[in-house]
Amino acid sequence: MRLILLMAALCLIVSISQAQNYNVPVTGNIDENQISSDQEGSSGRRVISFAGRDWYVKSGAWGPGPNQWSDSTSSVWVDANGNLHLKIRREGSTWYCAEVYTTTPTQYGMHRFYLASRVDLLDKNVVAAPFIYANDEQEVDIEFAKWGYEDNQIGNYTVQPSDSDSHVTFDVSLNGDYSTHYFDWQPDGILFKSFHGHYPEPPNSAYLINEWLYTGDKNPLPSTDMHIHINLWLSQGRPPSDGQEVELIVSDIDYPSLSIAPASQLVPCTSGEFPITVTSITSWTVSDDASWLSCSPDSGSNNGEVTVSYEANTTTASRTAIVTFACNGVSDKTCTVTQAAAPTPEISVSLEIEYVDNGLCRLNWNEIPGATSYLVYSADEPLPYDSPAWTQIAQTANQYLVIQASDARKFFYVKAVVDSVSADFISVPVMQ
Repeated sequence: MRLILLMAALCLIVSISQAQNYNVPVTGNIDENQISSDQEGSSGRRVISFAGRDWYVKSGAWGPGPNQWSDSTSSVWVDANGNLHLKIRREGSTWYCAEVYTTTPTQYGMHRFYLASRVDLLDKNVVAAPFIYANDEQEVDIEFAKWGYEDNQIGNYTVQPSDSDSHVTFDVSLNGDYSTHYFDWQPDGILFKSFHGHYPEPPNSAYLINEWLYTGDKNPLPSTDMHIHINLWLSQGRPPSDGQEVELIVSDIDYPSLSIAPASQLVPCTSGEFPITVTSITSWTVSDDASWLSCSPDSGSNNGEVTVSYEANTTTASRTAIVTFACNGVSDKTCTVTQAAAPTPEISVSLEIEYVDNGLCRLNWNEIPGATSYLVYSADEPLPYDSPAWTQIAQTANQYLVIQASDARKFFYVKAVVDSVSADFISVPVMQ
């Protein structure tokens, strides 16, 4: 019993030590011939694309370990099926480890890792770890490691800095290459879970390997320094005890994200509603910028659907609203809603000339609903309504205009003005 307790204590000490020395440089250099790149980041670091995100590839002599890290395509690559491969390999007398980390930060939400390697069979000196990291006191780990002791349990959940309340170990015995491991990082706690196969959740209890809910005070806060990492390295920098190279395959990752469909929607002038589908593995909120539109529900978590309801548009102009979906650390997604204008009413119009006494005549027209005044135009010959050759001769609030009888042989048309805007759609044809 004393031996078992001592081994557990040593395991804890090693785990704490590795977290505290994560980015401490050590002496030694990477062979420059081993460095290649898919694309170069702004800092000159190799960048790969995997699971819908860009990732830096670590290189140089750094902790944890200490270890040598290679960004060679022999150490880190993505295959034709989209699987990420990390490899511990030997060049001469030097062992190179492998790590990738996202170029952009992560935030609260689900972080699910689909592994395709027998992490339960790793050498006692090898550590395989998906985790998030901002600094040595802002870190959440899933680690498969025995920390150099063959009898240790290989599964580790840790919220750094590690102690007996923020670190648990468990046995892992896989029945195949595929396993899924996640932590759901939320402000009030972190739920860890491991299970057989590749599923969002275990289909039933027989698939479950382990789960643990952490609700302590070490739960890290989101920050721009918090990135997703995956690494494969050597505890204390010791080579694999069996002298064999080691490979970790990651099939996919779910991480906090947000997408919606559709991104735009045309709706008729009548009242109605339509759905917006939300795809996410984190919490989100909904807002809009128009009084004639509403959204229900106005918040949610994970995948869902929001119903957008809109009132009838009784105006003769189309209108637009923006529905915005937001969640922490992820770019807002918007749906542009454009509602059609109400149809132009069919207006029966007439224009006639009435002769009166004293060499005058009167130009009469019917009232146009909503008109505040009327613009009267004349021409010496028939013209299209949109011709610039028309001459405006008057503006009046009446439905008539008295003109000289000598002008009665001209051509006229009347344009109604609605809300101080000239409305061509109710132009009145000319009568001579």
